[in-house]
Amino acid sequence: MWNKILLLILIAVSLLGCSTAKRPEITFAGLERGESMKALPPTINVDMDSEFFAPWIGFSEALVFFPEERAALAFLGNSLYVPEPAGREQIESQFLFLTRTIRPRLAKWLARSDQYAPMVQKVLAKAGLPRELVYLPFIESGYSPQALSHAGAMGIWQFMPATARRFGLQVGNGQDERRDPIKSTMAAAAYLRTLYEQFGDWSLAIAAYNCGENKIQRLVDMTDAKNFFELAAVNHTLPSRYRLARETMLYVPRFTAMVRVGENLSRLGFTPPEWKKSVDMARL
Repeated sequence: MWNKILLLILIAVSLLGCSTAKRPEITFAGLERGESMKALPPTINVDMDSEFFAPWIGFSEALVFFPEERAALAFLGNSLYVPEPAGREQIESQFLFLTRTIRPRLAKWLARSDQYAPMVQKVLAKAGLPRELVYLPFIESGYSPQALSHAGAMGIWQFMPATARRFGLQVGNGQDERRDPIKSTMAAAAYLRTLYEQFGDWSLAIAAYNCGENKIQRLVDMTDAKNFFELAAVNHTLPSRYRLARETMLYVPRFTAMVRVGENLSRLGFTPPEWKKSVDMARL
């Protein structure tokens, strides 16, 4: 009898010890080195690039954030648009993709952006475009002029040949101005302005930059969506041939997340790039 009581006491003490065990400490520095992902709370889904297939599937478990991350996500600043509540979870999942899954890679992109982002800011300002568009090349190319996609898009703005020619870039005959950071940025500014004038909403304009204005216009006509998040919320109800591809479903939330990250680099433990450099405007 006493043996059974003693056994029950030992089990209770063991369970109490488990329940009060301290979680492993996780720091931004550890994430920067690629450490600690296995130490994250079990409610975090670290497979952040495979959440889409069904409508707004997102994470199947609760998202867990550092206080600094939550503050960064709440930051609005001079946002291009206020996301619909339906898109919040997708933005949060892409935020974690950027700040955790590819954190070391993003740090390299930030360092490389020093060479080009000051010029991009000047071009955007001269064109009267929102300054947050300076973050678009991060998700297009990681700010690499040599970036070449499997589909044939090239440069920091990832222009396809036909679109590049349409906006004045020379492509062919041994010349490819898509690799020219200044000329391609001026072309991208013209294209983005055209898209915004067509849709009157930056989230739709950015989606169209990814998949083409004809596709987005067709879907807007079919659904009467006023922004990307309204469109994405009904994407699964559309005939399969008209649906947005997974890439575009990820693209706008990832850009929105990148804006939140970029505006809060120090808070999130990144080394901010030096974007205050003077720029030679002679070619602009």
